[in-house]
Amino acid sequence: MLIAALLVFAAPVLADQQTNIQPAATPGAQSMAQGEPQQGGFAGVQPVSPEEVAGKVGKIVDRVYSMAGNIAPKITVLVLIVGGLLLALFKEARKVIIWSIVGLILVLWAQQVVGLIIGLMNS
Repeated sequence: MLIAALLVFAAPVLADQQTNIQPAATPGAQSMAQGEPQQGGFAGVQPVSPEEVAGKVGKIVDRVYSMAGNIAPKITVLVLIVGGLLLALFKEARKVIIWSIVGLILVLWAQQVVGLIIGLMNS
């Protein structure tokens, strides 16, 4: 789900790379019309290659995954403690405990699950 969210946010950037956007009339556009090289991209933003975008998105995904991997066990322990205390009062607290464990497993095994899905799709 995290990867899907990152892909949704990266899609406009990737789409802009494939479309032909004309910059607004700026002094750089006038010099470009006269044959001089332009120093910046659209509105002063430097153009980047698709490899640079993919590398940046990869770094962001790795950092978010490592942060989630550090936080998830702590949150799970907290939920297990609260769920255990609530279990004395409510039988529905079992669902909270089970889903917190499932969530921890999904976060910690996300790379392996994605690798498995990619491997199955490539074969």
